[in-house]
Amino acid sequence: MRTVFLLAALFAAPLAPPPGAAAQDASLAARVRAVGADPMELARIARDADEAVLAALADAAETARAERWAAARVAPWIDAPERALAPLAAIAGGDDPLLAPVAAEAGWAIASRLEPGDLAAREVPLAPLREARGAWAAVAADESARADLRRLAAFTADALGQLAPEPAAEPAE
Repeated sequence: MRTVFLLAALFAAPLAPPPGAAAQDASLAARVRAVGADPMELARIARDADEAVLAALADAAETARAERWAAARVAPWIDAPERALAPLAAIAGGDDPLLAPVAAEAGWAIASRLEPGDLAAREVPLAPLREARGAWAAVAADESARADLRRLAAFTADALGQLAPEPAAEPAE
């Protein structure tokens, strides 16, 4: 009789979620805050959240500030991080004192890690990199931006310029 009650109690009890399930369901910001600055953990979050990161970076009107902050923190570790460069430049050039530095640091982290051979192997088109370089150069030239952010933006633009130089002008005939 005791066995019947024990089995009934076991089957009636709700199943606990598997380990890590709560982290999957939590917002990007909550997940990033939970791991702190550990790059291995940020990379683990990025592996599962590429599209969410890009969407949070691109959509300023619909995305909470905390989510954009978290997306900028994770952006260097997403798959094909060069996709985040242009949205990060827009955030770095903004006037938000929390988001701008994080975006500038993320942009520099991405640009400094990109390798020409890797880009060629993945067949990454150069035009978006040139556009991102222009966006970062605009941040670097913005007199109203903080000096440290302008410097990071200049470093980022320079690194992108080396990866994707402007095509040479056609000689006039």
